[in-house]
Amino acid sequence: MYWIQTNILEKITLPVINNGTLMLIFIAVFGAAKIKVDRSDLSVIPSIQTKTLNAVDPSIKPYAKKYLPYIIELSHKYSVDPAWVISKVWVESHFRYRSKSHKGASGLMQIMPSTYKYLYNKYQSKLSYRSNDLIGLELGVLYFWELKKKFNDYKLASIAYNMGPTWTMRNLNNGVGKNNHYLNKIVTAYNKIQVKL
Repeated sequence: MYWIQTNILEKITLPVINNGTLMLIFIAVFGAAKIKVDRSDLSVIPSIQTKTLNAVDPSIKPYAKKYLPYIIELSHKYSVDPAWVISKVWVESHFRYRSKSHKGASGLMQIMPSTYKYLYNKYQSKLSYRSNDLIGLELGVLYFWELKKKFNDYKLASIAYNMGPTWTMRNLNNGVGKNNHYLNKIVTAYNKIQVKL
């Protein structure tokens, strides 16, 4: 079993279990959540959290602290770049679970109600959490993972997340993404927090 704390990383213990898989234990004040991490990810977790917390506005730091461990965990679970997902959450909701767009999208990853319903029905048995904020986060990561598989590109997947996959497919030959304000905000956030391995 793998654990990551739900608050700031303070102390790390790294025992190796007998099958050669590394177990990470993050000592936490407020509890823990499951995470699977391999050896190559060890340096990324604390530094990506630190870089994110140093980059965000102080007014949203408490929200970021709360959700960063879950974002990183779910990114690893679905094999997407955690820094990219953090950047999307930062742009979409500023780490505020109760955010709602003028078009009706809501949650940390700003999912439209119809998309939320579709994803929930499709992936309900795979979900790791039962609280609304974390269900929405996981569904958003799952949706981004689906789009990344479809477009085989983080930037196009992000545009499809924002504009819709059908619109993105129709506009692939029209320079989609060359001048996209939403994508530019994600890339700017990503450049502030990415961790070089």
